[in-house]
Amino acid sequence: GVSIIAQRAPPCGIAGGEAWSAMATAAPTIKRTKTQDKSLRGRLARRCVRISKKGVSALLHLSIPTFFILSCIVYLCGGISLVFLRSDAEEFLCTIRPQTEFGGIGCDKTSSSLLLCSKPKCWRNANNLTYKLNASWPTQSLYQAFSNTTTDSACSDVVKMSSSTDPITMVIGLETASAVGESCKQYHCGVLENALALSDLNSPTGVCGNQYGSKVSDEDCVCSGLLQNSAFDVGELAGSSTPNSTALKAIESVCGSDIISMMQGMCTWSSNFPRWCGTTTTTLTSTATTATTTTTATTTTATAAATTTTATTSATGLELRLIAQGRPLLGNVTLKSRRHQDGDSQHSPGKKISGEARHLQTSSTSISNDELPDWDVGQWSQCSCYQQCTPGARTRSVTCLSTECKEPKPADREPCACGNGAACTIDLQLVVLMSVYFVQAGLAFVLFLCYSRTLHHSEDDFIQLSFTQSISGFFHKQLPPLLRFLVLVQLFQVVYLAIDVWIAYLVSQYIDQTSTWQKDCFASKALQHISGLSSFLWVFGVLLGRCAKKGSRKPDWLFSPDRPSRSFPLDSSGGASGAWDLSHSENSASSVCPSEFV
Repeated sequence: GVSIIAQRAPPCGIAGGEAWSAMATAAPTIKRTKTQDKSLRGRLARRCVRISKKGVSALLHLSIPTFFILSCIVYLCGGISLVFLRSDAEEFLCTIRPQTEFGGIGCDKTSSSLLLCSKPKCWRNANNLTYKLNASWPTQSLYQAFSNTTTDSACSDVVKMSSSTDPITMVIGLETASAVGESCKQYHCGVLENALALSDLNSPTGVCGNQYGSKVSDEDCVCSGLLQNSAFDVGELAGSSTPNSTALKAIESVCGSDIISMMQGMCTWSSNFPRWCGTTTTTLTSTATTATTTTTATTTTATAAATTTTATTSATGLELRLIAQGRPLLGNVTLKSRRHQDGDSQHSPGKKISGEARHLQTSSTSISNDELPDWDVGQWSQCSCYQQCTPGARTRSVTCLSTECKEPKPADREPCACGNGAACTIDLQLVVLMSVYFVQAGLAFVLFLCYSRTLHHSEDDFIQLSFTQSISGFFHKQLPPLLRFLVLVQLFQVVYLAIDVWIAYLVSQYIDQTSTWQKDCFASKALQHISGLSSFLWVFGVLLGRCAKKGSRKPDWLFSPDRPSRSFPLDSSGGASGAWDLSHSENSASSVCPSEFV
């Protein structure tokens, strides 16, 4: 029967193994009764209770090294959590639009100067997508062009012009602007191409998607107005690829003939018909071969003033076709300073130099650079960017109040990064709190090592102190007060964070609905999690310290009485007695433990 099979030893050998398998297969399945199941659950419950009792007992009777290593783990977990949650919070705040039409704080109230903040939606969305798809990583095609564009003051001046309202008028402005770098032209030609070609912004059917999340739900083809821009002549590209209007001539001059070919290819659209194609759909002969989802265009020669370059550009999906032009890059030309240009004009051919001027030049060369006066340097301006959370540049005035000043000349422009446009200034608090967590973890780990090393030492071991014992003793007595001070700093940051995230939201909802004070902080789930986690870790750390104080005793060799003559700083920090909260009574000294929370 079943009992015989269960008690019988398995036969030996291969044949025996096969017999055993057959017997086990033939045997009926043994089912546990309800009584057996209840007994098993009871044993598991009792085991869980025993483990829980041991855990609680270990917490209530913490040894000094155990307390410090647990504190280190708690602080380390808090710091690592803030690293990831801070990144999520910043990413969310960057998506909040500062425009008042979207419920933002307004373009004039942002912490940075956002050049496109007050511009129409088409330009903002096209710039966002161009930066995201083509200029945000070093491996992308327009990364270097965008980096140079952000520090190009002449390019920024064109963007600020009131006549620059969309990518088309921006390119028209670049044609007549002076001292604009080639990178600026390349980047804004990319913005124009994306505004015309990306399915999120324009579409042959007049219905656009939101694949990259650059628009709010109630927006459709935000750049469809570019197709009917009055700057184009009606039907000028319907039967010819030669531009006639001022707008198309400017686009060809700045961006090259490649984008003209792309615009001519849009004349095959069945609806949402562009103005430059005419009033009816015209079938054109093009050198581009169109497949289901891939278009390959071969661009012929693009001629500039000095050189001729033949470029073949392939565009797959949403990738930009780079404009190949034979123009010299202005970014590679070193421009002379105003002072040197003026000096060159004085030495122009056919102009004589007076004896007085020659004397002044001779005397100036005898003055060393260290003896020359310094440049007059102004304050840095706000960081100026195209939109929030993107690279930009800030400027300052650098003026020489004499005929000559020290070299080198201080920089009057440098790169910077713009913050978000949300009503939530909280990043500095998160950095401080994260730093406090990591410093606390490091100090707690050092104290764990120190106390683990001297855990089994007696007073006799400290009659003659070695150098390492002296260093260890310094850490024993000085680090616990520092940890306690950092806990107070941590408490201040936790309360400050709770006010910004929770109290500010309650104020805007129930007290003053027009208030914009930190009103966007509550909308971030990451900030809510940071506030709750930091509060929990602080309370847990305090409870851990109280348990350690109740269940542990400071080593006798660390006891030192209070000194009445101790000066104010040492008396306020308490030295060893402050760290351990000791009294002179023997009974009270035996009931305390090392805790920075005391």
